[in-house]
Amino acid sequence: MLQLTSENYYSLEANQEYMSYSQYKDFRKCEARAMARVWGGWDEPPSQSSLVGSYVHAYFEGTLKNFMKDHPEIFKRNGSLKAEYKVADEMINTILKDEMCMAALEGEKEKIITFELGNCMWKAKLDILNLEKKRVTDIKAIRELGDKVWNPEKKAYELWLDAYGYVGQMACYKKGIKIAYNIDIDPLILAVTKQDPPDKALIYFDEDRLNYELAQILFHLPRVLAVKNRQEIPRRCEHCRYCRESKKIKDVMHYSELYQYT
Repeated sequence: MLQLTSENYYSLEANQEYMSYSQYKDFRKCEARAMARVWGGWDEPPSQSSLVGSYVHAYFEGTLKNFMKDHPEIFKRNGSLKAEYKVADEMINTILKDEMCMAALEGEKEKIITFELGNCMWKAKLDILNLEKKRVTDIKAIRELGDKVWNPEKKAYELWLDAYGYVGQMACYKKGIKIAYNIDIDPLILAVTKQDPPDKALIYFDEDRLNYELAQILFHLPRVLAVKNRQEIPRRCEHCRYCRESKKIKDVMHYSELYQYT
């Protein structure tokens, strides 16, 4: 299989050969969009919100120079951040001033691991891995600690932690590190908000919840792999950007069907 490096980790070849938690999550949200990404190279343009989070990540991972080179659109000519992105510097500073946050960020940055789970090879790029202290820390840039996000499938608002599948991600990391290193680690999320001033929290998870999330991944994985390997026809969610871009009207719609979008 492809030997993963920081240069090819996000390549089409790597995504085709390996499963990752973000790819798994993508298939669970919209199979058609995930297939377009994995096999067709389709991608969604980054939002202002995602660029703020990526900037914070890049700073603590030591890759800020590369990030600045790849995203000149968020900087002024003098090299400072544009006004709408300045919150990123405030988020960084609030972490730098907190001893416990900085302790949680001690370890190997951007560590790539691979492991076999559920009859396929997985890849993961860990924000901070500290095997000595048996800890993996993932940085999340969020709106606020109690932020609720609309889930179109459940037609309800969920806490950001659940809506974005972050507990499942931690369960996947914990299992992957156990397989790769035979070490039981404690996953942590370092959440920092985009408020003025930013708030922050270090979040841990109990074993029962992590085991439940891992079981859910293994339950849904056969369908995900069948679609990815072109053994099943991918389903469309009809809500995402890809589905809107590629939509072809085949029939008229009764007005009552509009309620599915509410």
